[in-house]
Amino acid sequence: TDKNHGQYNEDYAKITKKIDYKTQIELSTYSNYAYTTYALHFHDVIDHIFYESNKFKFQRSIPMPTHEQVTEFTALPSCKIPSDHLAVVIELEILKSS
Repeated sequence: TDKNHGQYNEDYAKITKKIDYKTQIELSTYSNYAYTTYALHFHDVIDHIFYESNKFKFQRSIPMPTHEQVTEFTALPSCKIPSDHLAVVIELEILKSS
């Protein structure tokens, strides 16, 4: 992760500290990835799927491209991966309501 990226600057931190991120919904996310975007000087997991863990159960995810595939043309987007974000696709099971 590039700690010089704009999201880590002081002004960004001041703005985000004022935001209340709490919710009454119990959310889970699947983010077992090394990154979901890969630029020349920045890569990180910035794409997520949130779901209510008391209503859904994670089943599986589709595999991400390999690191070699992502970096074959240096960064994203490329001629083989035309977006600067990798698709995050998961399968959820709907839990029976109690």
